[in-house]
Amino acid sequence: MGLSARDRQALDRIAGRLAGSDPWLAGLMATFTRLASSEEMPTRERVAAAPRRLYERLGFQRTALLLWLAIAAALVAAALALSSGGSQSACPTSWPVACAGSASAHSPGYLP
Repeated sequence: MGLSARDRQALDRIAGRLAGSDPWLAGLMATFTRLASSEEMPTRERVAAAPRRLYERLGFQRTALLLWLAIAAALVAAALALSSGGSQSACPTSWPVACAGSASAHSPGYLP
């Protein structure tokens, strides 16, 4: 079974690029081709198509939306993890202005 014209052209393009980029490897390929030329071509196999990229399957807008949602979820998770990181006080000391009205009786600096 022979190769189609399209397959032969593709192989010729690959061989040309290979010869230009790595002459030593091209020489090895030529030696292999010469040694294997008397052997019968294997039957043609069906090769699965390469998996398409996410944006090719979903489209650019849906991929951008999915990426935005993932980033937003990660930011919310990080904010929740940082806000509950060992602080027993309801009001962090770094936010005194925002929490001035919510000072409790257990605060040492609270004066009614």
